[in-house]
Amino acid sequence: MGKPTITFSKLVDKLQQHYGTPPPPPSVDPLELIIRENVAYLASHQRRAAAAFTALKETIGTRPEQIRAAEHSALAKIGKAGILPDISAKKLFTIAKIAYEGSTATCVRHSRSRYHKQKRL
Repeated sequence: MGKPTITFSKLVDKLQQHYGTPPPPPSVDPLELIIRENVAYLASHQRRAAAAFTALKETIGTRPEQIRAAEHSALAKIGKAGILPDISAKKLFTIAKIAYEGSTATCVRHSRSRYHKQKRL
């Protein structure tokens, strides 16, 4: 391959000049981004999906323990912004379960690691 005719940074600059600066992501929390993508399956409009996420955040919350504690019907009601509210509710429960179990496992590993380090001192 030959030398590129334009560098990546110059390409990004040209795109930014043409399209403008992209908006910031809706969240910096990876879990919230995953939830946002799954809260309303195939919502017909981006605003409806954003509204569903906002409703979830304001009424139930977006932390794994909050979603796990919610009623299926409450999650399905929010998921009505999309075409399969029951599927959306199940997906949210699954996401919350994976996130909760993953964070719990990480905390256990971290606390065991700290315990073993302290024990060696």
